[in-house]
Amino acid sequence: MIINQDSLHLKFDIEVKTSEKNDETTINGNKYKYIFKQSDQNFSKLNKKNLIKKIVLEDNFRNNLEKLDLNFYLIIWSKNFLFCTVDHISSFQLLYKITDKKIVIKDNLSELNFVSNQFARKTIINSGYTLGAQTLSNSYKTLMPCEYIIYNNRIKNENK
Repeated sequence: MIINQDSLHLKFDIEVKTSEKNDETTINGNKYKYIFKQSDQNFSKLNKKNLIKKIVLEDNFRNNLEKLDLNFYLIIWSKNFLFCTVDHISSFQLLYKITDKKIVIKDNLSELNFVSNQFARKTIINSGYTLGAQTLSNSYKTLMPCEYIIYNNRIKNENK
């Protein structure tokens, strides 16, 4: 999902609430926070900062992500930028909510105040699964395998 603020003239506040500790990096003078949760951190030789830089600077981020042979989720954000995605089987769940002014990303279901989505609830009760991106909360959806959200407000230097 690409959030195109150009045609809509929208400016979103970005809120990331996860159980994981974030790291930081600076790219072209802009500070970015990121969380790269992966299944085999102890064995991976992946250079996270290089991956983050490639995703922020290149339009062709899919090639970089398709090469990853591990279970992961990735969130990169700053004041004017957000990129988040999950792996090919959605090993780690990421939830999102987009309102008129804010994008919220979460990884912890236990923090949600459930206003039960009756359709999703019936589906889970009857089959053990939910359909599509729906969750038991009417407010939040989940990223499906290989799905991503990208928002870039195209500010040259966010710190100025």
